[in-house]
Amino acid sequence: MVTISQPEGSLVNLAIALVDGSDPRMHAPRVARPGEPTGLSRPAMEAVRRVIGRGTARLALGRLGTPWRDAQCLTFGSATLDLLSWLHMAAVRDPNRVPLVLRSTPTTAEQLLLCRAVALLDAAGAEPPAIVARSVWPWLLHGEQLSRAGLEPDVQDIDRLADEAWLLDSLQPQLLSAWIRWCRAARTAELPTTVRHGTAQHSVGMALAQAHAHDPERVAFLGQLAVVVGRLPVAAWVAVRGEHLITTWTRASRARAAVPRLLLDTLGVWGDGWRSTGFVDDGYDEAQRWLSRFDEPLRAMARLRDVVNQAERLREIG
Repeated sequence: MVTISQPEGSLVNLAIALVDGSDPRMHAPRVARPGEPTGLSRPAMEAVRRVIGRGTARLALGRLGTPWRDAQCLTFGSATLDLLSWLHMAAVRDPNRVPLVLRSTPTTAEQLLLCRAVALLDAAGAEPPAIVARSVWPWLLHGEQLSRAGLEPDVQDIDRLADEAWLLDSLQPQLLSAWIRWCRAARTAELPTTVRHGTAQHSVGMALAQAHAHDPERVAFLGQLAVVVGRLPVAAWVAVRGEHLITTWTRASRARAAVPRLLLDTLGVWGDGWRSTGFVDDGYDEAQRWLSRFDEPLRAMARLRDVVNQAERLREIG
């Protein structure tokens, strides 16, 4: 029978928390406890590898039955142990905690672990480590928490999304939920935070859309997002002025409208292109297919255009 020490067992439990997909609040006490350094014996290392390998595949497969062969491309490097060791060693709620340092660029699988770590830290009342802002998947799935913490997109691997269509397909429901929450946060946050939210939303969303402009199915969640936010009245996007200067107020109101502007700049522009494709033009059949596929989101563009026009008029007032 293989045995591991209590500190090693604690680290293995953290590995389970990273991949089990349960409510992050269940693991908040484990994440928020005082840090303790520990090394890993060979049995403990093997246990961590099994937990991370199997659990991350489940996270990536999502709810849509993505073929296992796609998930098999998930690989791990030193960044996995760096993250686990940091969560185990650092007092994560201490403002003077040691920073997370990753010895290698996170793989796609490791970016999913970073996403889960952001959720666990948020549940424990701790801010995400700054280095997370360099990876694209944490922004796509947890942009709300990153921009709320004052981080700005510093994504150095946005091009990888062109090769990860299978993962985008698998995580469409999670992406939609994450962006609905982020949109709500931008409309309800204090003004300086609202501006950070809006800037990051447009930057990250445009990068994603441009990577898949040739195949909008990969970003179909943006269409669903357009339907959801298009139901809101125009007044819901205007910030309450309160005691703020008019210039600050107008800037915040424009930032609140970042998602409607993003949707107009992507789906709205694509829709105009599909409609302008004539019967005798190459690509007519494909354009009609996309118009049918995104019919409801494209009908929401008129309401979103009203939101953006209102924000632009406020800028003229300011």
